[in-house]
Amino acid sequence: MDRKSHKKMSRISLKFANKDGRFCLCAHVKGTGVRHYKTVEGLKNPNFTKWNPDAQMFISRVQTDLENNIILQDLLSQIEQLLDEHDFDSGKELFAMFDSLRKEKAEATILKEKQEITLGEFIKEVIEELRHPVKRKPSSNFQPYTTLLHKLEKEGKIGA
Repeated sequence: MDRKSHKKMSRISLKFANKDGRFCLCAHVKGTGVRHYKTVEGLKNPNFTKWNPDAQMFISRVQTDLENNIILQDLLSQIEQLLDEHDFDSGKELFAMFDSLRKEKAEATILKEKQEITLGEFIKEVIEELRHPVKRKPSSNFQPYTTLLHKLEKEGKIGA
């Protein structure tokens, strides 16, 4: 990838490649033979006969190839942003930071979703878990929660 348009030149170049039967993003430390690979995840039925290594994209008008190109470009732009903001000695450090930031973002999203639940939604989740539990037999203990939910809804204390 040509990185001349970036303000700061990185010591690491990026290129997608097949490695040991897996499709990866290769981070190569310029001037050395040091390479680190990150397996690309989330591609939808990739057709590697349409992969163009020079263009670094799938050359096809098939919808899944177009979607895969978007996934690849998104991954590349996120990693290039890290390269612009930080100095890395190796692809291993780069990919470790990328994975760490992605994990933090996912955990923050999950935490935010958990915090934004309403009382009515919480009671409905409790009722549903008691009616159709994942790991144990169904329970009839959901009836008091159903009664509470209906009473609160009737009094206008919570939204349905």
